Amino acid sequence: MKELKEEITGSEDRLLDDLQLLTAYAETEIVKQASVLECECPKHLAVILAKVREFQVYEQNCMQRSEKDRETHEWLYQAAINLDQMLSATIIQLARLEGMVDSENRIVKHQPGNGG
Repeated sequence: MKELKEEITGSEDRLLDDLQLLTAYAETEIVKQASVLECECPKHLAVILAKVREFQVYEQNCMQRSEKDRETHEWLYQAAINLDQMLSATIIQLARLEGMVDSENRIVKHQPGNGG
């Protein structure tokens, strides 16, 4: 796959934030590179990740609205964070396996037309 390499981004672009959640930069770049390589898996995982993040916001709102059920909603919110971390790690590992992320956790950009 080395012939597909166009350039590697600088190390200032992080794939994960401090909570080990996929950054918006990483999600955008991985989905973009996946389409160049004709792989739809990262896109599908990104859709699932977006739903999990929507659920996190929903649970935060529930915690504020319902003191009676706060403990349950805190538990559900934490479970959603755990899912986010697992999906984030899965997306990055898949991107690494597909040659979209290098060993130093940088996005590898590929040229269109050389699908994998």
